[in-house]
Parts: sequence; C-alpha cells; structure tokens
Amino acid sequence: MHQSYWERDQVNEFIRVLRPVLVLLICAVHTPFILGYTANVTALDAPQMLLSVYTKDVLARSAVPLLSVISGYLAFFSYKKYGYRQFITKKVKIVLIPFIVTNIVTLILFKLAEEFTNTPVPALQGVVGIMSTLKGIFGIDRLPINGPLYFLRDLFLICCCVTVIDMIARCRFVVICVCVALLYLNFQNSGLIMRWGEQPIAILYRVDMVFFFLLGYFFSVQGIKPRKIDNYTAFVSVLFYGLTMLSVAIAISLIKPAMANYLEYRWSIGFLALCFLPAFMTLTHMFRETSVYQLLLRLSPYSFMMFLTHLIFAVIFTGAVSNLDINITLTSALLWQIVFFGVYLAGCIAFAIAVRKSLIAARRFLPSKAT
Repeated sequence: MHQSYWERDQVNEFIRVLRPVLVLLICAVHTPFILGYTANVTALDAPQMLLSVYTKDVLARSAVPLLSVISGYLAFFSYKKYGYRQFITKKVKIVLIPFIVTNIVTLILFKLAEEFTNTPVPALQGVVGIMSTLKGIFGIDRLPINGPLYFLRDLFLICCCVTVIDMIARCRFVVICVCVALLYLNFQNSGLIMRWGEQPIAILYRVDMVFFFLLGYFFSVQGIKPRKIDNYTAFVSVLFYGLTMLSVAIAISLIKPAMANYLEYRWSIGFLALCFLPAFMTLTHMFRETSVYQLLLRLSPYSFMMFLTHLIFAVIFTGAVSNLDINITLTSALLWQIVFFGVYLAGCIAFAIAVRKSLIAARRFLPSKAT
C-alpha cells in the first residue's frame, strides 16, 4: 500500500505553527500563584488542581524536547548551507548574544524590583559579588538569572558540536548506540556535570536536549519525513495522547505528587509527544483555514521574544496581582484558574510584541552601515 509523507515546506509551516504553542507551554510553567504539584497536596484532594498539574507538570514537559528536535532538524540545513564557521557565527548572533543580553537586562530589572519593593527576587539569590553575578549571567555552576534561558545556553553548546553530531547522524546504528548512552547518562544525572577538583560544573543542564537535538538532526540527514494519516486516525490519536497524559498526571498524584522526583523520566513525555507529531500535523492541517491557525502563524515571529521576556513579565504580573490583592491558587475554582491562565498568557504575548516592536523602532534611529 502506497504511503504518502509530508513534504519539507509543509513540515516547515507546521514548525511555524507549533513553535508559539510550545513557547506558550513554557510560559504556562512559570505562571505565578497557580503552582504545580506540591508535596502535601494531591490533585485527587481537589480535582480542580488537575488543570495546573496537567498543564504545567505534564503537557508542558514536552516543550523543551520538541523545541530541541526542531532545532536539530533545522540545524542540518543551516550547517549544510553555511559550513561550520558561518553556522557558529550565526548561532552566536541569534542564540548566545540574546542569552547574555537578556540575562543582563533581567539582572538590572530584578535589582530595581528589589530596590523599590523591598522584596527579594528568588532568581537573584546568591548574586552578591562580581563572580556570582557573572556566573548568573552566563549560567555557570547555576541556572542563569533568567532561568528558562538555560535552554539557549545548552543549545549553543550543543550546536558547537554539530560536526560530531553530523558524523553520528550518518549511521543509524551509531545513532541508536549514542541515544542509549545519552539516556543512561540522563538516568545517572539529568544534567552533564564535570568536576574541577572539588567543584562541580554544569556543562549541560539537560542531557535529554542532546538526545532530542540528535533525533531532529538525524531525521534531516536521513530524509525521514512524517507520514500522512487520515483525519479520523489523527483525531483518535490526539485524543488518546491527551488521555494518556491525563493518566500520567493522576498516577503521579497517587504515587508521589512532586514532579522533581521524576526529572529523569521527563524525556519520555517529550518522546511520546514526538511519536504523535504526525497526528498533530494532520489535525493542524485540517484547521489550516481557521482564525486560530492564522493567529498562530502571526504569533510565530514573536515566539523567540516571548521566550526571552516571559519571566520578566511574570515578575511584573506577580507584582500587579499582589497589589490588587487577588488570591488565585491551584485549589481555586476551575473557571477562575482558566481566566487567570488566559490573562497571564495574553500578557506574555502582548509584552513580547511590545518589546519586539520597540526594538525594531529603535533600530531605525541607529546610524545605518556604510555601503
């Protein structure tokens, strides 16, 4: 029986639609007040807690793995087109520099927030001198000041090894062996740690990012395309995926409600989402003419800025909500939680759009380069 596959331009358009969804999931993880699992409360004690747990502690766990797959998939074409030197130069411009600049800006804004509110910002804990400040900016031996940006730090270091990854991805057997080794390392420690004497230094904060980056690169090298499936199968598959993730959320509530105890298993959530991507592609293609699809396409150029700035907005949002004396938690009424999530995510989007448009406007006033 003849099987049809999605072409590269269709995959690229799906990536444009998927990227803002994944970034919004990362934003949702950092929603203030509505926490995820806690050690003394389970979602079974208060069923409305499942919204937070299901969204922040289960569904959102697929965001970093899928973004890593996308990065690896696109890295092959960029490396093939530009070669190693230009490839790394571009990564310095679009990954490393935004990582450093955003951390510096975050540091300044958080210091000002502490000064004017007399309230300590958790991200600045331990940042007391020049060395600790530099470690916070570059994410050395600790998470960066803008915590979620560890993804960019790790991504840049992985990209620096693209020549090795390219050689590995040429042989399927070698890819399997390396993936098994990476999963073994993941179960030993979720990060890649090197010791300098008695001092542990985090090389990578997530070993599974290498695993998923390699898979994405492997798909490109081997020309592996997602298979097209019929609409009914796609709908049933996505429904099954959603119910499976709900079952995971309930199971963790029954066993031990603290996601920190399952960090070595979080790769499996990302891998499961990766397996269901053909079904998600089919469903998104079904809704290609809808306003939601078009909205996601329009939001796609702002995804990166939303990722860079959402933690800053979360601090602003926290201050605003605290001043309004609004009390929303994971045990609040389900409707209020949904409204709160919606307002926060809409704010993340609006803040990112405003920042990006402001930067574009500011560039117009800079002197142009001589021709």
